[in-house]
Amino acid sequence: MRDHTWGVRHLAGLTGVWWAPMVIDSGPAPVQLGAVRVLAGDQEVPFAFRQEGAGGLVALHDFAVEVTHGEQRRGWESTGLRYGADGEPGAVAVAARRALRLPIAYPEGWGVPFVSDETLCTVTLDDGRSGFGIVEWNGPLG
Repeated sequence: MRDHTWGVRHLAGLTGVWWAPMVIDSGPAPVQLGAVRVLAGDQEVPFAFRQEGAGGLVALHDFAVEVTHGEQRRGWESTGLRYGADGEPGAVAVAARRALRLPIAYPEGWGVPFVSDETLCTVTLDDGRSGFGIVEWNGPLG
């Protein structure tokens, strides 16, 4: 999910958004993972998908990032991510290690000052395959 219109944004009650695309390029076939977790007050809406090789997209019903509230503002060295719920077919655990952190503060743009904190990572699946990805936090400044 990516909006490239680059127009004015309005958070309108959103408290944050996690976005995490990954490419696993080791093993017999490449794996693409993508996920979004939208936070609005005490409500959260996750969505994730997985595609292996030339196969079709598999929708997953959960997405979690093991970064505690507030830690995303300070940065982190490594974290865990889960694409899909425990026991869900196609679900996978990912270990991400920071290669480069790029926090960008926007004093205007979404109706409130916000930060787009992009962390470029090396990643490893729970089965040992590896690749790269981005773990991005978008939320209000402060």
